[in-house]
Amino acid sequence: MHRSFLPRWTLCWVLSLLLAFPPVTLVGIGQAHAAAKAKADASQIARGVHQWTGFLAKQAAAAKKPELAKGNKRAVPFWEAVKRLSAAASQLERDLTAKRSGYLKALGDARSALTSVRVTYEQSGAKDAKIDKALSNIDRGLTSLEKNVGPANAGK
Repeated sequence: MHRSFLPRWTLCWVLSLLLAFPPVTLVGIGQAHAAAKAKADASQIARGVHQWTGFLAKQAAAAKKPELAKGNKRAVPFWEAVKRLSAAASQLERDLTAKRSGYLKALGDARSALTSVRVTYEQSGAKDAKIDKALSNIDRGLTSLEKNVGPANAGK
């Protein structure tokens, strides 16, 4: 007669538990792990946004466009918006890296500042492919952050 490793009642008990409580807890653990990974990835995305903001400022200064020249009075709103965007991106990166809850405010500030930069850039009439690329990449980064760790996902 063959003896099994586990007594028959133990096997029945484990199977009944699995049937009564399907591995929902494993799904919950998987979701918690995914949320933690999203936050870790979010700090990398925020770092990229911050780096693109620095590139934007350097490119705008080096563009030799009179519409964006720092001495031009009409360019003052553009440079103020770039400064706000840089500060918000820096704060966003710090908050997400340190896993502080203030990242939502920084994310909103960065989005608002990016909108101001876009509007003032368009109003200036200056055209530069590298500035356009930087603005596009910053926008993609912020959109990704809003989608993965934005207000809808703040409690996860």
